[in-house]
Amino acid sequence: MNVSGAKDSTESYETCSASELTDATPVSVYAADRDTSAMAFPCLSFCSFQLAGDTLHMVAQYRYQYLIQRGYGNYLGLGQLLGYVCLTVGLKPGEIDGRRGRCAADAPRYQVARLTASAQAQ
Repeated sequence: MNVSGAKDSTESYETCSASELTDATPVSVYAADRDTSAMAFPCLSFCSFQLAGDTLHMVAQYRYQYLIQRGYGNYLGLGQLLGYVCLTVGLKPGEIDGRRGRCAADAPRYQVARLTASAQAQ
């Protein structure tokens, strides 16, 4: 399923034809020679799609996620991705199951400072 004869690193992503897809076909969005920074490393490991009749469901696995700072935006993006895929292939969007290897129940710094000041005032 790898691209053969790739001319540069932008062509080194895995691809496959529609006839090669199965229920468990992973789709990689990682280029090892380009995605080398630990900070820029994608937290989203993979998305898996399951077909149930005319409805398409998605499972998304994150390596690490800041639940408050990035959780909403991540889920919004997953919803948009599922909507786009469903629109493209003519299916109804189903459920999204977001999973994390590790997560932080964080808060933006300005909220932490405000909560700390409030607690100290009491």
